[in-house]
Amino acid sequence: MSTKPDNIENLQQEISRLKNRIEEIEKAKKQCEEIAMKTLESSEERHKIIFDLAPDALYLSDLKGNIIEANQTAEKILGQDKKELTGKNFLELNVIKTQDRHRATKILAKNALGLKTGPDKFEVETQTGGRIVLEITTFPIIIHKERLVMGIARDITERVQAEEFRKKNQQRMAFHVDQTTLAVIEWDLNFKVKRWNPAAEKIFGYTAQEAFGQHASFIIPETSMSHVDQIWMEVTHLKGSRRLTNTNRHKNGNFLICEWHNTPLINNEGEVIAVASMALDVTERIRSEEIQKVVYNISNAANTTGNLNKLIHRIQEELASIIDTSNYFIALYNKDEDSLSLPFFADEKDRFTTFPAGKTLTNYVVKNKKSLLATREVIDRLEKSGEVEAIGSISEIWLGVPLEIDNEVIGVLAVQSHQNPNAYNEADMKMLEFVSDQISLSIHRKNSEVKMMDALEKATESDRLKSAFLANLSHEIRTPMNGILGFASLLKYDKINDIDREKYISVIEKCGIQMLDIINDLIDISKIESGITELVISDFDLNHSMDFIYSFFKPEADAKSLKLTVRKGLNGDKALIQSDREKIYAVLINLVKNALKYTKRGEIKFAYKLDNNILRFMVQDTGIGVPEDKLTTIFKRFVQVDPTLSRNFDGVGLGLAISKAYIKLLGGKIWVESKLLQGSTFFVEIPYVKGKTREIEKIEKPSLPDKTKSKLKILIAEDDAINRKLLHTF
Repeated sequence: MSTKPDNIENLQQEISRLKNRIEEIEKAKKQCEEIAMKTLESSEERHKIIFDLAPDALYLSDLKGNIIEANQTAEKILGQDKKELTGKNFLELNVIKTQDRHRATKILAKNALGLKTGPDKFEVETQTGGRIVLEITTFPIIIHKERLVMGIARDITERVQAEEFRKKNQQRMAFHVDQTTLAVIEWDLNFKVKRWNPAAEKIFGYTAQEAFGQHASFIIPETSMSHVDQIWMEVTHLKGSRRLTNTNRHKNGNFLICEWHNTPLINNEGEVIAVASMALDVTERIRSEEIQKVVYNISNAANTTGNLNKLIHRIQEELASIIDTSNYFIALYNKDEDSLSLPFFADEKDRFTTFPAGKTLTNYVVKNKKSLLATREVIDRLEKSGEVEAIGSISEIWLGVPLEIDNEVIGVLAVQSHQNPNAYNEADMKMLEFVSDQISLSIHRKNSEVKMMDALEKATESDRLKSAFLANLSHEIRTPMNGILGFASLLKYDKINDIDREKYISVIEKCGIQMLDIINDLIDISKIESGITELVISDFDLNHSMDFIYSFFKPEADAKSLKLTVRKGLNGDKALIQSDREKIYAVLINLVKNALKYTKRGEIKFAYKLDNNILRFMVQDTGIGVPEDKLTTIFKRFVQVDPTLSRNFDGVGLGLAISKAYIKLLGGKIWVESKLLQGSTFFVEIPYVKGKTREIEKIEKPSLPDKTKSKLKILIAEDDAINRKLLHTF
């Protein structure tokens, strides 16, 4: 059986099947091409729509730069129809500024090479005459196998204007930042300086170059850092502005007070990227406010403090809030004695109460009526020139300002430092000068109050003493008067014998002498009070005077069984002095008489010696002594150790007051050292002036004149009849 026909038939069937398949493929291909064409047409349509409606100006050009296609935005931006744009390159459009044409030519050259360009910025002129800024980017593309150039021109006019505006604002802000009196500082997140304006340089003393990169601690004292760190955390974490007033440190080491306003700088993501601070130096304002407060408090203290010492201590406490008063004193000037007293003195090394004004720094201020800020160098220069002399410990710096009332210096306010030469400056001196006016007024007012109180107390005491004195005087006068009148009446009796008569006459004489002493004391104190007491200077031998006093009181001392001794400190012509003999007599006689009066047993010594041109007299007894609270008051008028009427000693209490007044007239001083019931020692000092003419003096005991031997004729001028009769009898 043959198979050949079957194979042919199968082959034919296979060929038929393949034809059918080919037809199907061709049909499918045709369908695909139709679909692809439709898809391409649809895609191109979509691209065209996107191209035309794009917000940026889009254009297609050939490699020579000639525009083939442009969208609506390009027409709108340039103000030209698409037809006007087609076939031209942007050099031919004459919209680019002349100075930019060279750059545009380079772009066309790169396009011809198929290279991407941009973005490039050009300022172009529209058909309407307006000017806009375009940012142009080009890149090569292939469309339908043709190499073309796609150009994108974005209108960035507003962005450029905004940028220019921002730059201008930045420049303007930078100008204001540079010109403002506020310190403007920008800190990074590590609290280090990023920006430092000229005002910051002026306020803190550091240049921008010195400050850049520095941590804030370089201008913030350690004592303030914890508070500042807290503010920093609040600003950076809570993202809010914060204000604070803080003590800061200048480059030179001085402290200043600043008001700070701190604001976080935040980026678009809301993150803090830095902190901006503005600082205003308010040191002077705060200082002024503090000074005004101090002045007010000092003025108020003058009304509330009890005495001058407390007032000056209060002044120190108030001044301590604005200046270092660790070493502080107020010296009050005594013009009459040319001395300085320190009612309050606070110092780490020295202690003074009163000292001669001399050539001290304090007196330098007094004499010149001008403040002095003296460094160690200035002090050394003044000492070398002889204008001042060192007293007390050495200061590294000394500051003193005069305290004046009615253009007269009443004292000096001074502060000093023994260690820190920069403790005070010119600003401190001006501040103290301002405060010194109120201090002067307060001290003057308090002094006046104290003087008034002292005067009132003295007046009250004087009134009391005068009352006691009058009662005492009445008693002292009545006692001898009773003796005189009583014994005079006894003399009238015929039956009295000669012995009794002599006794009565002796008593009358004694009472008369006592009465005369009282009257003489009253006359002397009246002269002193009225200021008519005068000195009668003459040359006399002091040793003769001492011998006379010894001879005068020796009988009375013997009568009381008291030992009386005299010691003279000069011999020969050296004992010849020039002074008021009667007043020296009066003083020494009064002191020896008091010693005899108040001493029952023991001895009485009186002496003198010469020491550095000063005559020092001494009267020492072993009597009742003087209580400690009476050591100074006994020299006052009408004061006695025992002021009661029941005392055992006569006298009206004027002797020591008269003695003190006489010694003061002689340019000397008198004082007493005593222990109760152990005796007293009175001292008198007067200047020694050597005499020139020697007088011949004889020590004679007083005696009544012998009428039989007298050949003298006496003229009596007396207006009292009894006194004339008495003198006529002699």
